[in-house]
Amino acid sequence: MEPVFSQQLQMQAYATLSSNDVLPMETLLSHLFSPQEPQKSQAYSLLHCCRKHFPDLLFIKVFFVIRNGPSAEIRTRSA
Repeated sequence: MEPVFSQQLQMQAYATLSSNDVLPMETLLSHLFSPQEPQKSQAYSLLHCCRKHFPDLLFIKVFFVIRNGPSAEIRTRSA
């Protein structure tokens, strides 16, 4: 059974992926690798929502962060 994502989560996913700034994507990536479980769980939900509803935007944004991320750590996490 496929997960159903709320309209609010879909809007948050779109806002993260369509932003001209890398900060929302950096935040998502840092939360994915966070030791705190609530942040990690929310980040995974957002990532899965991005993958389901906006796969092309996700690819473009990840590629953008890999190429233009401000730190080597962020670029590595994106890859």
